Amino acid sequence: MARRIGPIAIVVDEKSIARADKRLERYQGRYLHERAKKAYLEGARLGVRPIRAWTPVKSGNLRRSVKAQNVRTRAGEMAAATVGPRAPHRHLITRGHRIVTPGKRDTGRRTTPNPFVDEAFNAYGQAALDFINARVLDIGGLTTNTTGTLSGYSPL
Repeated sequence: MARRIGPIAIVVDEKSIARADKRLERYQGRYLHERAKKAYLEGARLGVRPIRAWTPVKSGNLRRSVKAQNVRTRAGEMAAATVGPRAPHRHLITRGHRIVTPGKRDTGRRTTPNPFVDEAFNAYGQAALDFINARVLDIGGLTTNTTGTLSGYSPL
């Protein structure tokens, strides 16, 4: 597994924000929950490039699998989106695992966990939340808390 050498500068650049704004323009004048869903998705998409930059590369499958997608909302939520790797072996890299031989013999050693998604989110996450606040949620006096969930929203 390839290792990072030194810190990586994570910047949500103006070009990414301009592209996201252009995609959001199509939803002006629609219901608040539709705009919020799209703003959350665009905020999550801002994280794809930083997470890919932090992803360790062995074959490149993990890096290519980083995607942003809308998820089902629970009761009381208006919008939600996730961003991260979708490869089936992602948990082995982020959490680490036991090293086992091809003959299924446990060596007693473990791989070093590499929580690259957490590190990238710590670097760009606030920019994504600021983007969501600035584009949609300030319209109705809504705000997001530090976890990104809505407060001040009443469906009635």
